Amino acid sequence: DWTAKAQATFKRRNSGPPPSRLHELIGGDRVTEIQRAISDRGHWTGEIPIILSDEAEGMFEVATAPLKDDQGWVVGYIAALRDVTARKALQNQLILADKLAAIGCIAAGVAHEINNPLAVVTGGLEWISDRVNGLQPCSSADPALDTGALREVLAEMKDGVARIAAIVAGMKNASQKDDPSTATPVSLRRAIEGAARILANEIRHSAQLVIDVP
Repeated sequence: DWTAKAQATFKRRNSGPPPSRLHELIGGDRVTEIQRAISDRGHWTGEIPIILSDEAEGMFEVATAPLKDDQGWVVGYIAALRDVTARKALQNQLILADKLAAIGCIAAGVAHEINNPLAVVTGGLEWISDRVNGLQPCSSADPALDTGALREVLAEMKDGVARIAAIVAGMKNASQKDDPSTATPVSLRRAIEGAARILANEIRHSAQLVIDVP
C-alpha cells in the first residue's frame, strides 16, 4: 500500500507510479543485505540513505522482521521506516561544534607554548640590535663585519618575529569563547585584517588579497 503519507515522506511526484517493491525504494543490494540479516538473526535494524525525488538524500531508520504464514513459512517482510534526516543533520552540527571547540582548545595551547620561546627570541633580538646600533659603521671587505648588513638582517628577523606574534595573537583571539552577554560592536576591517594576517602565508602563494572595507 502506498499512502499519501508515504508520497510526502519520500517526496515522490504524483505523476510517477509509486514503487511496488522495496528494492525500488532502497535498492536491490540493500534489500539482499537485509534479507540475509533476517535469515541469520531474525531481524534487521539500521539507518540507510534514500535518494528522494528532488535528488536530495534523506536518512531513514529502518526496522525489519519476517512475515510468516500459519505454517511458519516466510511469505514477506515487514519494514518500518522513520525519517531521521533532521535528527542526523542536528547530530552532524553538534559533532562539528565539538570539533571546532577542540580546535579552539588546541589553538589556545599552541599559542601559549609559542609565546614563551617567542618572548625569549624577541628579547634577544632587541639586545643584539642595541649592540649593533652602538657599533661604528664598518667599511671592511669582510662581510661579517658589515654593520649595515647586520642591521638589515636584524630588521628582517624582527619583522618575522612580529608576524609570528601577530599570528599567535590571532590564534588566541579565535580560541576565546563567545559570551553573548558581553557582545559589543566590533570593527569589521580589524576582524578581516586579523584573519588575513593568519592566512597571509597561504594567500601569498596563490593570490593577491585586496581588502576594501568602507
